[in-house]
Amino acid sequence: MRSEYERQIIHIILGILFIVLNYFIGRELLSILLFFVILLGLILMQIKLYHKYKLPYVDKLLFKFERPRVTPGLGSLWYVVGVFITGLMFIDFAKFTAVILILAIGDGFATIFGLSGRHPLPWNKRKTVEGTTAFIIGGSTVLLIYPSPLTFFIILLSAIGESIPSCIDDNILIPLIAGTLFFIF
Repeated sequence: MRSEYERQIIHIILGILFIVLNYFIGRELLSILLFFVILLGLILMQIKLYHKYKLPYVDKLLFKFERPRVTPGLGSLWYVVGVFITGLMFIDFAKFTAVILILAIGDGFATIFGLSGRHPLPWNKRKTVEGTTAFIIGGSTVLLIYPSPLTFFIILLSAIGESIPSCIDDNILIPLIAGTLFFIF
């Protein structure tokens, strides 16, 4: 359980780091950087999965921060892909920031507080009312940038979307839901 909390703290910190990088180096350079991180991630996954090579630093990070019994590095890769997609969707820094805050803080809080939740959701027994509520509260940091009922509605729909059973990773699903809604509105 401790490593899951650590994972989510990294999840939140990375989201904030991507926002700061976007601010200082711009969307174009951030997109290029993310593209190369995705390529490097795919190469490292290829090396780990198919060639079974030992990569001491990578192995240590995967052991410490990756969930057990999952494809090594896949969650991290999807996170970077979600941020990359968001960067492609929005030239507007504020909308990029809003979507990444929902992804980083909303989803991070959902897991941190959902782990100790005792009230499963009726439509998904693997998720809790506490986690979904924490998603909404954490995601509400976006209201500092876009203070409107519409923004709260986007946060609410993102939380519901994250809680519905799906074969799409949350790190992709949340940016798609929030990004599409910010794009439309």
